[in-house]
Formats: sequence, C-alpha cells, structure tokens
Amino acid sequence: MYKRILAITAAAAVAGLMASGPASAAGPTALGDRALAQAKASADRPGTDGYEAHKVVTAPDAVSPEKQAWMNSHIHASTIGGPGYHLLTESQQRQWYNNYCGPASLVETLAEHGIYKDQGWAAGVLHTGAPGGSGTNGGEMGPALNAYSGGFKYDEVQVSSPYSNYVASYQSRLQSDINAGYGLVAVAYEVAGGPHLVGHPSNSNVFHFIAIDGYLDYGATTHYADSFTDYGWSVPKYSTISSDTMVRIISGRPYYW
Repeated sequence: MYKRILAITAAAAVAGLMASGPASAAGPTALGDRALAQAKASADRPGTDGYEAHKVVTAPDAVSPEKQAWMNSHIHASTIGGPGYHLLTESQQRQWYNNYCGPASLVETLAEHGIYKDQGWAAGVLHTGAPGGSGTNGGEMGPALNAYSGGFKYDEVQVSSPYSNYVASYQSRLQSDINAGYGLVAVAYEVAGGPHLVGHPSNSNVFHFIAIDGYLDYGATTHYADSFTDYGWSVPKYSTISSDTMVRIISGRPYYW
C-alpha cells in the first residue's frame, strides 16, 4: 500500500521572502544513509497521516516492459536544452489549498507536455481530501499519470536504503524522461536533521509532492517546481538541487518516472 501524503501546513510555516528565480539547495547534511533511514523510520506516522509504509522494495535498475517499450519507440526531444541540460515548459502553480500538493504536482506535470487541467479536477482524480483536510494517497498518483499523460508510461520507484544505490538510475531516468518531454513526480519525505528542499525549514518533518521538470550537469542536478509558495515559507517556484540529495529526500517514498 501507499500512504496518504500529509501536506505542509501553513500553521507551521516560518516567514520569509520568496525567491524570484531558481534557487539552489544547501549541501547535504551530516546524516549518512543508515542514520537517515533510522530517522525516517522513527518519524514515520502511518497511524497519523494514513500512509502505511510501502514494504515492496524496488530494485534500483528495474524497468517495466511497458516503460521499456515506450522508451524504445519514441524519439527524445525536449523544450529547452543544450549540452548537459534540458528544461521543460514552465508550469508551476501555487497549490490551491495546504493539502493540494498532489493535485498541483499532477497538473503541473501534465501541462509540461500540453495537457491542461485544473487542481479541482486533479483532486477528484487523486481522491484528495476536502480543502484543508487530508492529503493525497500515494497509490493514486501513478495510475493518474498513466491514465492522463497521453500514452506515456510511468513506472514507480520506491527508494530504499542504501540510497546511494539509487542515484545513478535516478539520474539516467531523469534525463530519459525530460529528454522525451515528460516530467517526473516525486514524494519528498523530509525529517529534522536530514536534507530538505529549498525553503523548507530544516527542523521540520514534511511529506510533500513535487514536480520534477528538468536537469543540469548531465543529470547530476535536478530542477523542480514546488507548489507550496506564498504560504509563509520562503519557497521559490523553481529550484535546483543535487540529484544525490534529491534521492535522499525522496528516500522512504516513491518517485514516478
């Protein structure tokens, strides 16, 4: 099973100015793989936010036959690119409500390849709770992406410890999807003392969907959109972060590519 993702709440926010352009995350924290895994296991709250920890381990290099067939039959072409980098069309939206990070990430990702929906529609598709209520069940995101992405096949990868085993495959998949003109969706699972997305307080535990829409440095750097803007935290619309750090942030949760 997947878990329902608990959106960031405005009540826990700290004040700050929103950056006007892509920001870069700070370097990784001192927590190693084992310590970070222990911290995340300790902070997980299946009884509180409805997310029963996903027990199925995804091999770092596993690819479904359907995904491989799609990759083999399509020519890769992205919107904006050059040597070592590709960025998709800008599509960031402020999430309508504090629990709508899932709907926002879905519509942002669809818009990157010309499919335009609104967050109300996405909330229905994802069975997100009422405004201000429960978040989006992680098990809804993969089927929604596959149903509405115009034939593109999404696979789910559950990132497990040791996280370093997943970095190379993540970078390869990031480049493959972005080059094909399709974004990724990831679930950030942040714990106090571990790495956080740009603008997220480092002393907070956060579950949050994001839309990944590009890469730099041949995949070593991830470019992403964050929908939690104008809620009191200094969260930019777009940021970059090392792909190694992104994998550590996702760890314990899935990404969809």
